[in-house]
Amino acid sequence: MNLINIIRTTFSVHAAYLLVKGDIKYSLFLVMSLGLTFLPSIAEKIFKFIMPTLLEEIIIVFIFCSQWLGSYFRFYDIFSWWDILLHTASGFIISYCAIIILYVFDRERIFLKSENYRFIALFTFITSSASACIWEIFEFTSDTLLGTNAQLGSLWDTMTDMIVCVIGGFIFSLLLYASGKKGKKNFLVRHIDDFIERNEEKLQQAEA
Repeated sequence: MNLINIIRTTFSVHAAYLLVKGDIKYSLFLVMSLGLTFLPSIAEKIFKFIMPTLLEEIIIVFIFCSQWLGSYFRFYDIFSWWDILLHTASGFIISYCAIIILYVFDRERIFLKSENYRFIALFTFITSSASACIWEIFEFTSDTLLGTNAQLGSLWDTMTDMIVCVIGGFIFSLLLYASGKKGKKNFLVRHIDDFIERNEEKLQQAEA
């Protein structure tokens, strides 16, 4: 059983256990969290690409840490740094996802095939920064309309979340640009190249 199935099984078993105990609220919460783990697979089918296994695992581990550990087991309250850690990680994850967005919508592969790392790095950074803003708008809307406390009623929490996410995205973009500029492909760039190669092979097979 791989990591993804272990996490999905954990959500499923725990949700069933809570349902038997009569805790409908948190049972539904875990079912919804389970549903989130299928978003990468759904995106693959809709946009017709092969997502890197590593990225899919990272996304699902992030959901697990955020929903199961963070929300249900209250890691956000127990560890003051948990929220900062996840928001920083989200900067990296969204930046990685930005590469896929660029691949899907740049039909001619102009920027990826030409290895225009300056543009690619800028695009990943802007996407990551925008996602931080959008997420805080979502939390503000939830707190205002639904009475949740996602932003802890604090400007400090809001700004900290945005800043660390932007920092995470900046570090990702900097590593990407620096590797491309020096002509020495680090792990990140090699992984992106492998993603492009696998998807191009799939595209060629489909057209054959």
